[in-house]
Amino acid sequence: MQDRAYTPGYISSLPVSKIVPPVYFADKFRYLLFKIYSPFFKFFRDLFLSLKLLRHDFRQDYPLGKIKPEKNIDDLLTNLIEGGFGNHFIAWVDEGEVASLRFVRDFRHQYHLRVFKDGELRGHYEYTPEYKPISHLKEIDMTHGREVFLRVLSGWIDEV
Repeated sequence: MQDRAYTPGYISSLPVSKIVPPVYFADKFRYLLFKIYSPFFKFFRDLFLSLKLLRHDFRQDYPLGKIKPEKNIDDLLTNLIEGGFGNHFIAWVDEGEVASLRFVRDFRHQYHLRVFKDGELRGHYEYTPEYKPISHLKEIDMTHGREVFLRVLSGWIDEV
């Protein structure tokens, strides 16, 4: 399976996900802090991983299925972007991952979907890093969100 998704720079060219603007004052303050921190996230994540201060060398839980043989990653990503998903760079990078996308439900919650080179998809529902960065990092209150993902991916995947 040869796709644009496997070429360097393609994933970073996907549109960045849009956050739903916060309503409450405390959330607006959190968002401001996040805007200050976010440009440095990838640098510190990669630095801490390379110094072995953090470890992430696995695929997170919540498998959904594999892309159907007649489909391809490029078309799936195009479909997801058109459906409101966007590139999610404030995240771990799992082994074999080619895309990390999220659909932001509101300022506080998101659906996070990972697409892997071997065609596997995994997804979960969680706090946005803008709302609760520590809870997001520690995966507190993370759930599968399987029913929503299966509706979005209907016709695209063979379920596990």
